[in-house]
Amino acid sequence: MTDGRIPGKWINEPRFIEMSVDAWCVFTKAIAWSNEAGTDGHIKRRYLNLLHPDGEHPQAYAEIAALGLWEPTSDGYQFNDWNKKAHHGGLGQELAENVRNQKERNRKKVADWRKRQGSTPVTGYVTAQETGHVGQEQEQDRLYTGSEIQNEENVNPETGEVGWWTAPIPAGLCEHGNQLGHECGWPGCDGVAKVRSVA
Repeated sequence: MTDGRIPGKWINEPRFIEMSVDAWCVFTKAIAWSNEAGTDGHIKRRYLNLLHPDGEHPQAYAEIAALGLWEPTSDGYQFNDWNKKAHHGGLGQELAENVRNQKERNRKKVADWRKRQGSTPVTGYVTAQETGHVGQEQEQDRLYTGSEIQNEENVNPETGEVGWWTAPIPAGLCEHGNQLGHECGWPGCDGVAKVRSVA
């Protein structure tokens, strides 16, 4: 996704203060659409109906052209001064080629970082189907937080993963954190299975 720039200073610029609401709607949506599509300010006629809730709006197109912000072309409109800095009177948008190059640089940067870190994709059982106070277990008026529950005895020695399934469970709760004697809801749990208590 590529974002279009709509500088806040435009609200106070004379060329935008006099713009109608319909023209402003078309103008800002055209900037967003062109950035997303990577057309460097070229809006083909077939996409104009996307720029206003009521569909095509020729009066708004003419108003934007009269303000010198875009020019009609044989197949639509082309914004003027697309990548000229906004503080120099342009629209201050980035060229599509620059956006593509930056995305590629970022992709390579992340890939290199992951390679240096020895990162591997996360696979396997990561989170359980938790309900209620996720990451917190309650016993009477005491609240057990993640930092209290996740300690060295919760680490799987084979994988190094920290898991709630190995956490000590407060007295009076089943291994899923539900009160004993009540239906747990987990398949195979009778509400008393594998009860452990906090020392």
